[in-house]
Amino acid sequence: MKRTTRLSWILFLYLSTSTFLFFGSAFGNLIERFNNARSLQDVREMERLILDLEKEVSNANSSSFVHILLAESYLEYGLWAEQKNKKLFFEKALAQAEDVIKNDSKNGRAYYVAAVAVSRLIEYAFIFEKLALLNQFDEYMSKALELLDDKLYKGLAYMGMALRYTNPPWPLNDYRKAEQLFKEAERLIPDYSGLYLNFGAFYLKIGNRQKAQELFEKVVSMQPHLLFKKSHEDNVVRAREYLKQIKQRGG
Repeated sequence: MKRTTRLSWILFLYLSTSTFLFFGSAFGNLIERFNNARSLQDVREMERLILDLEKEVSNANSSSFVHILLAESYLEYGLWAEQKNKKLFFEKALAQAEDVIKNDSKNGRAYYVAAVAVSRLIEYAFIFEKLALLNQFDEYMSKALELLDDKLYKGLAYMGMALRYTNPPWPLNDYRKAEQLFKEAERLIPDYSGLYLNFGAFYLKIGNRQKAQELFEKVVSMQPHLLFKKSHEDNVVRAREYLKQIKQRGG
């Protein structure tokens, strides 16, 4: 190999590696910012992140990763926004996730975000629209469960399906199926207190106060998940309220 050719090849490898490391570092920073903002429910940081992600997705060459991170940022922000703004951000999350699905039909996380956004929009729909949205939720969340490899998101997806069979109007509920899905979620996310809070509420709903109490006590005694620190604090407060109710009923 000629020396000039060899130098060119080495330079190409260096530039390729540097470019990869740059974009990897940029993506890593975006993920870290999202995880921190979600964990601490830092509204201002999430607002800044959304603005930065919106700039990124305006680039025609932006990756599906950036688009789905923006969709999930919209979704999280919608949970914390003022009531008058919630629906808007859930709609933005759904539209962004559906755009990803159109271009990347194997993106399990996009289906998950779309399903959760739909579940949030159900409360704003009229009675006949609710059924259509519920069917859409089933389609998206089932696809998410089929495609997701990430244990956290797959566990959250199982929990989402469990809640779907716990809460909709009769005869669309299925408590036996809900219990099975909660157990599947527990297998994947045993360190997430939100799972046990919802699982305990499920048992309380079907009249199993002893099992509900065990799960609420577990929430209170657990360490917070690193990705859900603020929600863990809220889960502990709610679990203690449930335990107080159980004690009062028992008396």
